[in-house]
Amino acid sequence: MRISIRDLNPSLSLKIAGTEPWLARLYADFPLAEAPLTGQLEVTYDDGAGTVAVTGHVDYQPTLECARCAKGIPWAFSLDVDAQFVAAELKPQDKELNLSESDLDTYYLEDDAVDLEQLLNDVVQTAVPARAVKSNEDETQCLVCEEDLTTTRLYSSDPTVADAKPESPFAALKGLKVPH
Repeated sequence: MRISIRDLNPSLSLKIAGTEPWLARLYADFPLAEAPLTGQLEVTYDDGAGTVAVTGHVDYQPTLECARCAKGIPWAFSLDVDAQFVAAELKPQDKELNLSESDLDTYYLEDDAVDLEQLLNDVVQTAVPARAVKSNEDETQCLVCEEDLTTTRLYSSDPTVADAKPESPFAALKGLKVPH
């Protein structure tokens, strides 16, 4: 959703119900969401500085893939949004920059418009853990597949090993011969 700065007089309060069509790109990355993205955003234009501040809060519960067993895990997010949009003319042209922490939450206005879809997609995507494993309180067992998380071995081709799985997902590669 793009909001023109002309529509901000000086601010706009936006309630996100989760059914908005502009959330489709985000939902495409998480097709099995348990609950839609909902929240409240305040979009405020500072005419003197030529900046737009977007603040608020969103909640979302997508289904992530367990890094241990590849089964779906409902993963709830409760995220604060605090970003600033500045005029595109202020965008640095240098290829290498020293960025401050505040620069990391800065976006650039395109055609004098705030792109909320891009902002919310970035907020959610950066909150997704690199390796999701849902575990019990003492982190000894996967709550999805009930596998023991204290062992580093997930698969073993040795049938004498007590926790051996009959087929590794890489078993098909066993006979692969790569030319030198």
